[in-house]
Amino acid sequence: MQKRSQVTVFILLGIVIVAVIFAAVYFYGENIQNLIKPSVLDASQLEPLKAYVVSCMETSVTNDLKNLKKNSGYFNPISSTVEYSGYSVNALVDKSLTSPNLMNSLTGIENSISLNVKNKIINCNLDSFDFEISKDIENIQVNTEIKESNVIVNLKYPLTITKGDASLKLDEFSLIVEDDFGKIYRAVNDVVNSEINGEFNANDYFLQNKDVTVTSAEGSNGIVYRIVSENELDGLVFGVKK
Repeated sequence: MQKRSQVTVFILLGIVIVAVIFAAVYFYGENIQNLIKPSVLDASQLEPLKAYVVSCMETSVTNDLKNLKKNSGYFNPISSTVEYSGYSVNALVDKSLTSPNLMNSLTGIENSISLNVKNKIINCNLDSFDFEISKDIENIQVNTEIKESNVIVNLKYPLTITKGDASLKLDEFSLIVEDDFGKIYRAVNDVVNSEINGEFNANDYFLQNKDVTVTSAEGSNGIVYRIVSENELDGLVFGVKK
């Protein structure tokens, strides 16, 4: 009888031990696995992080292009303007000045876009990712190139991503924004040079440059031009001040 009781106790004890092990595996299995085997981190796990950084770049560039078109290739109003229908339009030609060409250089625009991307990236919050991310802000580099129908931005942003015992480095990001800003800018430059050297002939220009459309209207103190492309119907508006 005593032996039978002892066997029953051992059986119950075994059942309890099995139940405890099962519960531990069920509730803490993932943590136990992480303790047993080292953390694994591969490049595919960084794709959401990479996409997020690129989306921050895209937001900055898209907003910049809107502002540049709105302000005649600048980000803000400039001192020379042409008044038209109650609006002050930036004058890219001011014939009252010794140096009448006020057009912002393409290099200057590219550098401004790059600077804005850098500032945007610095303030882009990466805390929502399930990694420990070390950011080398001091060595951020941005290069912007405006083409006829797109804007290419390359970003160097050194990041070290750590999860458990594993770590990876990520530093190269690139973005292409489809936009005709470069094509429109080239047409603006043509109009500006024609106005400085004489008069601009819209009909002759259209026959040679059918990828853009140039229209004009008289303002109170000059001419206002609007240049659009097939893909950029809002285009860019600028003035020629008398």
